[in-house]
Amino acid sequence: MGLPIQADITDIDNIVDFLSSKIKETPLEEAQKVNKKWFSDNSIVAFEFLGLIERNAMGIKLTDEGRNYANAQTEKEKNEVIILNIKKIKLYDTTLEYLHHNQKPTPTKAEVGSYWNDSFRDKVGELTEEQISAAVLFFFRLLDKIGLGKFVIAGRGRESHIILDNVKLAEYVTKKLDKFDFSSQVKFESTSPEEEKSQSDVKEAILLNDSNDYSPSSLRALSKLQIGLSWKDLDSDGAKKLIIEKLDDLQQENTVLKAKVEKVNIVDRENAVLLEKNKNLSNINIVRTSVNSIGGIILGANFGIIESP
Repeated sequence: MGLPIQADITDIDNIVDFLSSKIKETPLEEAQKVNKKWFSDNSIVAFEFLGLIERNAMGIKLTDEGRNYANAQTEKEKNEVIILNIKKIKLYDTTLEYLHHNQKPTPTKAEVGSYWNDSFRDKVGELTEEQISAAVLFFFRLLDKIGLGKFVIAGRGRESHIILDNVKLAEYVTKKLDKFDFSSQVKFESTSPEEEKSQSDVKEAILLNDSNDYSPSSLRALSKLQIGLSWKDLDSDGAKKLIIEKLDDLQQENTVLKAKVEKVNIVDRENAVLLEKNKNLSNINIVRTSVNSIGGIILGANFGIIESP
């Protein structure tokens, strides 16, 4: 599947609204009679890539995620559907994690394009410079739409870039797809075969215990979540699952909290600069007032001298 290039992200609602009333696939020729731009090849590629529509020999239709988008009542709910889909797109998801962990709040088109060219040769290796640039711009506009940043188009002295919302980005990076998705949960990084085997056992224990058939010791561990766990309770699969999930939740909360603190610090620094500027302006006004007062006195004295016989 190709990358979205020359597609208009604002067409998403029109496309989904049209297809939401269809039960079966809509032939592409029929859809293009309604609006050629909405259902151009570039648009089909883009929204198929985002997981909202699918195409087969009979035509196009909404995916389950596309139906969820169509049924969403607010922009926030619509954005959440897209955000969860982005989590499943390695190119986009990995890029956002890269930008977050490398603290790049205002990446340019060239920076992201270069990162893709170096890290995702299988995706962009056959694209031209112009095509990669167009793909990055679509990505930036998508992030703007779902509230992860503000897209700034190129202008005099500046390149096209995205101003990321660090708090929203932190929330995205720590978001889980579901409880079975280990890629978005605890990172099981092994350094030896023995550690890898141990971590695999933990994963298997978690999956096996996602049923309601917990052992008594597991249930005791669950019941003591807010109180504490005994060493005996820790020796159970339910407790292992509990500890991993709790640690993961704490790590996510800490990541988002750090981003919020940094955002507050930025505002504080900006306020300090404004206060200093205001203080300087006040001092300048005081000087000007004093000069005007002295000038007025001198001018008045001159008039008095002139008027004297």
